[in-house]
Amino acid sequence: MLKKPFTLALLCGITIFILSVIPADDFPKVETWWDLIEEDKLVHLAMYGILAALILRGYVQKQPVTTMLLFGIFIACSSYGWFLEFVQGTFCSDRMFEKTDGVANMLGAALVLPTYNIFFKPKNTK
Repeated sequence: MLKKPFTLALLCGITIFILSVIPADDFPKVETWWDLIEEDKLVHLAMYGILAALILRGYVQKQPVTTMLLFGIFIACSSYGWFLEFVQGTFCSDRMFEKTDGVANMLGAALVLPTYNIFFKPKNTK
């Protein structure tokens, strides 16, 4: 059964999956100065940061935030990112496995670890 606190996280995960398997040719090619810093990596960073934040949001409503919880969310989001890189490299003819995308996914998920107090006010703090 779908838990309401995690609905946005689930929708975000599904969106990431869909965007990961859509043929790359369907995305517009942008030629700007952003190409120098590979905006693709910034998108990966942002999407996995948002995914981790939404999962954390679901937990904050139910339990106190612990280091183990933060680490678990990081591991789950990072694993999902590497899994989708594998899917792209194995099952999508116009996509490929990119280590740098996997690293960007991990960095995005890791952003939640030091910043969660900024965005979430844990209920069970003393």
